[in-house]
Amino acid sequence: MDTKRFECLRSLTLLYVEDDADTREELAQMLQPWFASVHIADNGQTGLDAFKTFLPDIVLTDIQMPVLNGLSMGALIRVQVPDQPVVVLSAYNDMEYLFRAIDIGITQYITKPVSLEKLLTKLSEIAEGILVKREQRRNQRLLEQYRHLVDRSAIVSKINPAGIITYVNDKFCELSGYEKRCTQPAT
Repeated sequence: MDTKRFECLRSLTLLYVEDDADTREELAQMLQPWFASVHIADNGQTGLDAFKTFLPDIVLTDIQMPVLNGLSMGALIRVQVPDQPVVVLSAYNDMEYLFRAIDIGITQYITKPVSLEKLLTKLSEIAEGILVKREQRRNQRLLEQYRHLVDRSAIVSKINPAGIITYVNDKFCELSGYEKRCTQPAT
């Protein structure tokens, strides 16, 4: 197993929901070394509660469980966080479950038995997307901070080809006496 491609998982958290104690314990032990933390629940309701408490990066769930099944839990999670990655790991290869998973927007539907390598590969693909989105948000925040800093310390104005001022920052108005309310929307 080429473990380097799974390194992206180490900074993420996972919620693993499985009602079968033996399966839950075995897979949790195999997953824990790969994630920053793995939260475990034994049914859909405790899984939903754990999701609200821990806000994991990825949810991995079985389908058939007492109290609340995995698909219903996934649907409730996706209502709260529409882009939340939810992976279904199930022994059921029933088309009804598959279509329901598609309707809910489940990220992956993996049938058991599954190899650890295949599961980690799918989770790594999801993790890479999560990390890209995080980087984009971080870059957007930095850009906003930079824009705020420039607006506070530099004189900025924008003039269109006709010579009409279309944008000025507060510093420009402060030093020039120009009134912002007179500016036209940027084109």
